[in-house]
Amino acid sequence: MILRPLRCVTLAFLTSPKSNLSLQEEHLDAIRRIIRDFVSRIPQASVRYDSPPVDGLQAAVVEELNALGIPIATIQHWLRWACQVAECFYPGHPLDLKVLIVICNLVIFYIDDILSVNPGPLLSFQLNSLTGRPQEDPILECLAHKLLPRMWDYFDPLAANAIVVGFLEFINGTIMEGMAKSMMPLHRRAPTFPEFVRLKSGAPAQYAFWLFPRDKHPSLKSYLQAIPDLLAFIK
Repeated sequence: MILRPLRCVTLAFLTSPKSNLSLQEEHLDAIRRIIRDFVSRIPQASVRYDSPPVDGLQAAVVEELNALGIPIATIQHWLRWACQVAECFYPGHPLDLKVLIVICNLVIFYIDDILSVNPGPLLSFQLNSLTGRPQEDPILECLAHKLLPRMWDYFDPLAANAIVVGFLEFINGTIMEGMAKSMMPLHRRAPTFPEFVRLKSGAPAQYAFWLFPRDKHPSLKSYLQAIPDLLAFIK
């Protein structure tokens, strides 16, 4: 997550005009320097990651995916990683909430890696949701009608609203990231655009508000002021 700000630098590089090769080289050099400096400052003895046990959670997720009618093969590639994210970020949450978060994570990965290539179903997601039409993708259909409505079971109504809006922003941000690669250079004409896109495409609102289920944090006032800093860190 510490390396996520590099996405903004990389996005600015990708959107630079192809004719300006020297400027692209400058961006690449900047990225190399940042990564090299970051790695050089890490004490080697402290670089260790022990993934949490997720077998029980994964089994529960698979059972719920079958109940929802989501084909396991479609999201198998990200299943264990999504479980590890939930166990690392939300270790104290009850199992049923972790399962919901894992499946939402899988939807995020699916949108980011698969639907971003052909964003037609994403472009119509909000209109279909507002008009009650079926979604063009079965996983988006599950998101709209079976996953997002469950947020109100676990979170304050305002937090649930924010999570749902976060998904809408994430879908828009995913589309914008695809468009940005063919747009005008951002480093001069729109220097804040990469940050704007990342705030949407990074899905920070979901991960921030998921930290505060209503049973453990009954008062929204106890954490609402922390949300902006959490958004800035998570994205």
